[in-house]
Amino acid sequence: PVQVLRETAATDAPETELVLSVYSAGGRKLISYAPQPERIEKIPDPMPPAGKPEEIRTVEELYLTGLHLEQYRHATWLPDGYYLEGLRRDPGDIRCNDAWGTLLLRRGRFEEAEPYFQEGLKLCDQEGSISRGEYYADAFRTELAEEEGLEGSTTGTMLAQASLLVEDGDLDGAEAVYTDLIQKGEDLEKVYNQYLMLKAKQGDFPAAFRLLSYVQTGSDAAAKKDADWNEVLLYELQMDYGTALTKLEAFMKAYPPTETVWREYAFLSRAAAGF
Repeated sequence: PVQVLRETAATDAPETELVLSVYSAGGRKLISYAPQPERIEKIPDPMPPAGKPEEIRTVEELYLTGLHLEQYRHATWLPDGYYLEGLRRDPGDIRCNDAWGTLLLRRGRFEEAEPYFQEGLKLCDQEGSISRGEYYADAFRTELAEEEGLEGSTTGTMLAQASLLVEDGDLDGAEAVYTDLIQKGEDLEKVYNQYLMLKAKQGDFPAAFRLLSYVQTGSDAAAKKDADWNEVLLYELQMDYGTALTKLEAFMKAYPPTETVWREYAFLSRAAAGF
C-alpha cells in the first residue's frame, strides 16, 4: 500500500491478552488478530498407507484411492492398480473408465486410452444408465475440476476423446466429436476453446477467430482466459509475431504470468524482432 496507518499504544498487559481488530465504517468487524502463546504444536498423525488394491472392499474406495494418489502426486505409489482393479470388478464403472482413460491420455498412450472413453460414453448413453451418468457428472463438476476440465461429465469425456483424436492425427474423427458436442449445446465456451484450435490446425483461421470471438464475449471467466491465450497462439500459427506479442502483453497485464507465459514472451519477443 502507498499509505500505511501506524498507531502506537502503551500497555503493560501481556501480549497474549491483547486483540487487534479492524472494523468497517459501519461497525462491522473485518479482521482481528490475537497473539498466541509460544508452544510446540502436536504434529498430526500421518495418513495410514492405502491398502493393496485387492484388499479394498468396494469399487468406490478403489476409485477414490486412485484419485487421491493422482491429486497428491504420491512419490512411491501409483494409481494404476486401483483403477484397473475397479475395472476388473466392474468394467462398466463410468468413473474408473474416465479416470483410467484420462491418465493414459496424459501419458501419451492415446490408442490405449480411447476404448475407456468409448466405454464411458456408451454407458452414459445407455437407457437405464443415464441417471447414474448424470449423477457422476454433477459430482465430477464439483470434486474434479482438474487441469483443462476434461474429467467429470459426458461433455468432459467427449472433449478428452476429441483431444486424443487430434493428438493421434485423426482430425476428421475429432471434427465429428466436436460437431456432436455443439449439437448437445452444453459447455459451449469450453467446447469452442478446443474446437477453434482444431480449425487452426485445419488451416481455417476465419472459423477459428469466429469461435474465439464467441468465447471472449461470453460470461465464463475461466473460458475467456483460455480464449485470450488461444488468441496469442492463433496469431503465432499465422506467423504474425508482432500481433501475437501485442496480444500476449495484454494477456500478461490481465492475468499473473506463469513460467509458460514468460517462455512464450521470450520467444515472441525474438521472433517479432526478426531473430
